[in-house]
Amino acid sequence: MLRQIAYPDTHGLPPGSPCDTYGPQDAIETAGGALREPDAFIACSSPPRTAVAVPAPVVVFEVLSPGPDNRRRDEADKVDEYESVPSILRYVIIDPESRSARVFWREPGERAWHRAPADTTGPIRLPEFGIALTLDEVYAGVAFD
Repeated sequence: MLRQIAYPDTHGLPPGSPCDTYGPQDAIETAGGALREPDAFIACSSPPRTAVAVPAPVVVFEVLSPGPDNRRRDEADKVDEYESVPSILRYVIIDPESRSARVFWREPGERAWHRAPADTTGPIRLPEFGIALTLDEVYAGVAFD
């Protein structure tokens, strides 16, 4: 489901980029040393072999989980946690029920997010890497009622 997010090796980062994509088995450290395992993220640093978390994530993707408690966690708690990590410049929330994406972003050095409403037309722009993901790419293979 959501191939571009669930299989981040299909990311299309520019050749020779020092950045890499990571999946839900990889952790990042947020406020107070808490660990989160986003559905996908891009980082431009290599973690030491013994690292528990990948340092310096730049873009984080979460796919909304079903249920009101999960939705609140993804749309509120994680927004604050990811905002506490200075290297995260973009947080993208994918809604599998409405074929939409919500993007929180900031410029390097800014502390607070700019918040955009949910977008149902796309694309999801990742200017940090000079790429954009269309919603058709993100939702490939997902049927909506």
